Amino acid sequence: MKPFLLGLTTLILFNTDVHADPTNEQLYQMLLEMKDEQENLKREVAVSKTRESDLQVHLDKAKAELATAKKQLDETQKISNVKEGFFSSAGGLYVKPLIRSLSPNEALGTNSDNGLDYESGFQVSTGYQTDNSWDYALKFKHVNTNSSVATMNSITGLQIGSPYVLGYKSDYNVLDFEIGKLFSLSDNIALRVSGGIRYAALNENLISSYSYSSTGGGSYSSAPDWKVVSYTTTTTASGTSSFKHDFWGIGPRITATPTWKPFGNNFRVFGNVGASFLKGQQIETTSANNSYSCSSTSSVVSCGGSSSNYSSRIRQDSFVTVLEAGSGMGYTIKTNLVDIDCQAGYQFEHWLVTDQTANILFRGFHGAYGTVGIKF
Repeated sequence: MKPFLLGLTTLILFNTDVHADPTNEQLYQMLLEMKDEQENLKREVAVSKTRESDLQVHLDKAKAELATAKKQLDETQKISNVKEGFFSSAGGLYVKPLIRSLSPNEALGTNSDNGLDYESGFQVSTGYQTDNSWDYALKFKHVNTNSSVATMNSITGLQIGSPYVLGYKSDYNVLDFEIGKLFSLSDNIALRVSGGIRYAALNENLISSYSYSSTGGGSYSSAPDWKVVSYTTTTTASGTSSFKHDFWGIGPRITATPTWKPFGNNFRVFGNVGASFLKGQQIETTSANNSYSCSSTSSVVSCGGSSSNYSSRIRQDSFVTVLEAGSGMGYTIKTNLVDIDCQAGYQFEHWLVTDQTANILFRGFHGAYGTVGIKF
């Protein structure tokens, strides 16, 4: 209000010096014009303040979004040190295959491994890593088994004094394709989740064999002199049997792998869990061959022999759920050209079978592994 009165006084004094006294109408018009000008100035100031406030809101929002994006980028790079490019790895397995407990007539004991030995295997992988923590991988694993399951001194129902030997052979191959994503949970903890497809093929054979030999004899007399004559008999028997399964299945597979870097450097500790659901077919083949022979030193008392053969083949649809778990540690050596990654750990696979696959002996494996990989 003070500027307005000052302006009005100055205007009146100026008009008094230069012109004749203005009329009341003229003074009123000048007052209206000055009031309009003042209102316009107020509106412009209000609009400017509104614009300034809106610009400040947008600026604060942009700063917050930039800070969030930078934090996410820094955390991701800090925990994963993602290097875009191709990668591959190869390594060995030293594992013990697991088979279902056999019946007393098939093997001694009820342990899940039934005395199987540790076997060697291998695994290889290749894939591509993107700079936004996505990866695409193709993996192959092979485990071979050739073990003696048990040796028995007798077979129920057959009074055999010689050993009865069971052997187990298997050939297990797995091909996985997976797409994974690494999530940063903190400065030193990350979680990789993946989904994909697994194809598995299993060929197994439980082979049994036995052989024995026994000696007997007696005496007899005949006319006309009724002289007692002694004789000896030799009996031999042998047999083999085979209980074989050929299985293949394909289905979805999911995994989760948490990683912890306790020292904030290239050393890490990790674990993994997973599951796959395989739908396919199996062929069950059973065969047996047995022979029996007997010879006598007497031309009067004789004994014969016999043989038998049996085989069957059944094809049916099958479904298997495979559970996975493991843990390990690794270290990455970084160079200007490639990254060299070394890791070692323990892994476990367990087959959950259904009624369709209950006769399959294989139940998975457990043991140690080690791999060396490079990232280009």
